[in-house]
Amino acid sequence: MNKHLVFVYGTLRRGGSNHYMLENSDFVGSHETEPRYTMFRLGQFPAVVARGETSIFGEIYRIEDEVFSLLDELECFPHVFSRQILTTPTGDAWMYVYNRLVGTEFSVAHGDWLKFLESGE
Repeated sequence: MNKHLVFVYGTLRRGGSNHYMLENSDFVGSHETEPRYTMFRLGQFPAVVARGETSIFGEIYRIEDEVFSLLDELECFPHVFSRQILTTPTGDAWMYVYNRLVGTEFSVAHGDWLKFLESGE
């Protein structure tokens, strides 16, 4: 079985509503991306687009093929989210990026979904 690194920034993070999907995966560490993205609020979950000037806060996990397939299903890959490689200090990790257009009125300025949920800003 293959192992993959994945960077998660929303509901899959510890404390997020979908974190249970990663409970049996190896937590590698926290990570903050380069300021090249924009995070948007899409109702109860975030989406990140690969353009902008915001760092995204998240976590890196080492996952098996089966978990990767479940994450692809959750993220509606490749129709709603696509994947791109993110270079991190622990190796290249997959990151789900939104492949549809969104309005700037829903942006999460600081790039931290859990902080946004706690503060509402």
